[in-house]
Amino acid sequence: LLIIGGAALIGGATLLFQNNAINPELWMTAIGLGLYMGYVPFSIMLFERLIGAFKYVCTVGFIMYVADSSGYLGSVAILFYKNFAYSELSWLSFFIQSSYWVSVLSSLLCLLSLGYFYWKYYHKVVLVQSSIELSNS
Repeated sequence: LLIIGGAALIGGATLLFQNNAINPELWMTAIGLGLYMGYVPFSIMLFERLIGAFKYVCTVGFIMYVADSSGYLGSVAILFYKNFAYSELSWLSFFIQSSYWVSVLSSLLCLLSLGYFYWKYYHKVVLVQSSIELSNS
């Protein structure tokens, strides 16, 4: 929910900025805070929990390296995309559109992930309860 809250902060702050309700400094600060709210749970809690949940024998170091490298590669890809595909579009318009996309996509993907892991956990509990009932019969 913290990640979805960060995505909502990005989208909400961008909407407020477009309606001249907040100044650019506050908007950029809110965008940074929203991104940080999404980055920290992934890099600290989620990766550690996934390792524990699936009982892999490893540390979070390599996963963090891959996640950070993917972020850097994504940043370079975005720069190339903007400069070569939409060179006539202003940086401000591009950033506003990107902020909305990040907000919507990250919220949607987090909700899908939440649904998947809830489903996986629920079915595992049902299977365990079913096997306990069968063994007691």
